[in-house]
Amino acid sequence: MAKVYSELEQADVCMIIGTSVFVQPAASFPLVVKQLGGQLVEVNVERTPLTPAVDVHLSGMAGVMLPEVDSLL
Repeated sequence: MAKVYSELEQADVCMIIGTSVFVQPAASFPLVVKQLGGQLVEVNVERTPLTPAVDVHLSGMAGVMLPEVDSLL
């Protein structure tokens, strides 16, 4: 877990893709990134408890939305 938190502390962006964000400890990982000044991008067909904290919420299926995001990079 130390390695996970080390990586989170260095992240500029965290993408949360297709999850209910209820399973711990993974559900708290995006908040670590946010608290350290990183940006959060959520891709999901519905809002989650994390949605109010994200910088960008892309509403849709990951299989559709991610290729569109990739084409913009």
